Amino acid sequence: MSSSNDEIELRRAVLLAFQAALIAEVTPNLRAVTVAWDEREIRALFIYDGEVGDEDRERAAVVGTEAIAHFPAHMISEEVIRLDAPQRLDPLYLMAWVYMRCEMENWSFPVTYHVERRRCD
Repeated sequence: MSSSNDEIELRRAVLLAFQAALIAEVTPNLRAVTVAWDEREIRALFIYDGEVGDEDRERAAVVGTEAIAHFPAHMISEEVIRLDAPQRLDPLYLMAWVYMRCEMENWSFPVTYHVERRRCD
């Protein structure tokens, strides 16, 4: 398998693992989840609207634990932050969006596919 195919396969696997792990963990105040990865680490950023409580942090940790179980050769880091709507999400974009809630007021897709991708480092 070529390096390009390996990257595509890893992207697919990361997105599917996180999307599956998010089932039953998405709360109304979760605005988005973005991820980045490389050959050693997967990084997840959970973006909340309003005060971030202990339960929100616990849910993010559960999602990270469930997702990383698919990647025994990787480490994971989860970060939970507050960014209240309608502040734009695009400055926080890593390599891919795993989840994004619909925010109808002044809604527009927050990034294009041409955004510079940030790796885990």
